[in-house]
Amino acid sequence: MADIQNIRNVALVGHGDCGKTSIAEAIIFNIGATNRLGDIEAGNTVLDFQEEEISRKVTVSASFYPVPWKDNVITLIDTPGYADFILESKAALRAADGVVVVLDALSGVEVMTEKVNEFVDELELPRIFFINKLDRDNADINLALESIKDTYGRPLLLTMPIGKEAGFEGVVDLLGNAAYKFPDDGTKLEKVDIPGDLADDVETARQEMVESIAETNEALMEKFFADEELTKDELSAALKKAVSARDVIPVLCGSATKNVGIQLLMDAMVDLLPSPAEMPSRFGVKPDTEEELERKPSVDEPFSAFCFKTVVDAHAGRLSIIRVLSGKLTSDQQVYNSTLDIKERMSGLFTLKGKDRDQVNELSAGMVGAIQKLNDTRSNQTVCAQDNPIQFPEIKYPQPVYWQAVVPKSRADEQKMSQGMQRILEEDASFHADRNAETKELVISGMGQAHLKVALEKLKNKFGIEVDQTAPTIAYRETIKGKAEVQGRHKKQTGGAGQFGECWLRLEPNLRGEGFEFVNAIFGGSIPRQFIPAVEKGVIQAMAEGPLSGSPVVDLKVTVYDGKYHPVDSKEIAFITAAKKGFKSGFMQATPIMMEPIYNVSVTVPEENMGDIMGDMTSKRGRILGTEQKGRLTVVKSTVPMKELMNYSADINSMTGGRGSFEIEFSHYEEVPADISKKVQAAYQAKRTGEEEE
Repeated sequence: MADIQNIRNVALVGHGDCGKTSIAEAIIFNIGATNRLGDIEAGNTVLDFQEEEISRKVTVSASFYPVPWKDNVITLIDTPGYADFILESKAALRAADGVVVVLDALSGVEVMTEKVNEFVDELELPRIFFINKLDRDNADINLALESIKDTYGRPLLLTMPIGKEAGFEGVVDLLGNAAYKFPDDGTKLEKVDIPGDLADDVETARQEMVESIAETNEALMEKFFADEELTKDELSAALKKAVSARDVIPVLCGSATKNVGIQLLMDAMVDLLPSPAEMPSRFGVKPDTEEELERKPSVDEPFSAFCFKTVVDAHAGRLSIIRVLSGKLTSDQQVYNSTLDIKERMSGLFTLKGKDRDQVNELSAGMVGAIQKLNDTRSNQTVCAQDNPIQFPEIKYPQPVYWQAVVPKSRADEQKMSQGMQRILEEDASFHADRNAETKELVISGMGQAHLKVALEKLKNKFGIEVDQTAPTIAYRETIKGKAEVQGRHKKQTGGAGQFGECWLRLEPNLRGEGFEFVNAIFGGSIPRQFIPAVEKGVIQAMAEGPLSGSPVVDLKVTVYDGKYHPVDSKEIAFITAAKKGFKSGFMQATPIMMEPIYNVSVTVPEENMGDIMGDMTSKRGRILGTEQKGRLTVVKSTVPMKELMNYSADINSMTGGRGSFEIEFSHYEEVPADISKKVQAAYQAKRTGEEEE
């Protein structure tokens, strides 16, 4: 077991296709764990091992690999960078103590770079930047540096490139004032003289670096102004403190696929990013109370850990991936889940190496590992010592932004589909599957079209289940704008005892959101007291499926104010039926309308796309509420009907080239325009006619 001081938990984050997985593959290659550089295009990487990742050539799920390096162990956390899977990155960051933000040298800071950095900022994690792909045509480190400056502030350059594009062959280490080339496979550094044509630029950059580091330390600042030389050890110590305090933006550069500059990045992970022991205490609450509790990052504290990810493995069963925050967990212990207030038995402890795992006897503070076969523990839950319980804050996920209704292609797969969906739900906290009580549809939802496609591919690959997809039925509502007074009458004579009930109902609208109100205004016993609940029951049953579209009826007041009964033939069922008839008749006379769900939508896009977004929102019957700046991006806020958002993730990707993102939140219900209402009603009536004919 590595000492906590020698552990580094480092997440690789950034926009999709910036080269995070390639960097991890180069690191794994450099320690000799593989005999060749993993290639994403060839589908043979260590960390993108799922079928869905290999076929798509993108990371869809966080993966882990412990790397021994200079008496330390760096746990690499490779995270997704595409919008549909970005919440997987958010969860994985709960395991990290430091972050490497990877930039494509051709693109600089991109939309998902900014998005994932918001998550990094929320957790106040130290970070360093790595500008990748400097061997590509048109790669320009200065453009990438400028984008960092525009978005986050002045970058602190620690390495400079030697050569450009196809001629990129090495880097200058400004802190060590040395140059390195990386011949052959790049695993062995070759120290060389600083090229003469770079000497002036290197000297200028080094002076800027020294001054920037000195500015973070009062003692160094005094020496700097006194023209005293600052040693590498002094600069390194001050730089590490500044990185931990998030006071500087250190930047390194290289090429993962050529394995150039990667060893210096590995050194920076160890030298600049903190160990778990150097991180602040974690705070939670005592279960069932608001009492705040502290857990220091030490093996001497009570055991506590956060389960941030769940994997359902075909061979190992369920693996609960945890970050141990304090104390230690041994394989002979029971696990206490403080979120659920239950004890769990486990089958083993593991560290993870891509798709492989190594069994261990203990997981201690600072480690990332997995517990096998916990029956009830899921992602976003706390496990800890039962005699010292604590519950850590859960990860907050936004609302889904893409929906599909699904049915298995084979009826025999109904039960299997339910079980398969449950497994996927366990693995992915941003994926949802809900049976709509109104429409009877199974609706899956997530962060975009690709997200749901991957989920359904897992359903097919792991469980052999294929489904048909359709757009889900919109959850409309029906209500009234006017008033009506109607008679509801039911009379049935069958030769024996008959049925008779009559009630007079007054229907009138309630304010939006006030719901249903039933008033008994019967005086003089025109309807006996024991039949009044039957009238209310009949109204409620009729409201469950409105006459216009079969949607629930809401926000109205129904008063029963008169009626008739028969001393023999009046029964509960007669008044239920009479009330249903009267309600349906009165509803159609009281200016009925349909209402649709309206959502608040926040769209984050580059400023140049703002006009397109606003125009598209207007075409979707949206109301623009305003805009605000968020770094280099613009946030357009609006309210939009749910019907218009069903394929919006694809629309925004098309308009912005994948650089836009959006979040939604339910706002309210609003009247449906007449032309749309007519179409929905016509479709409903046609469906009913078809069902009756069958």
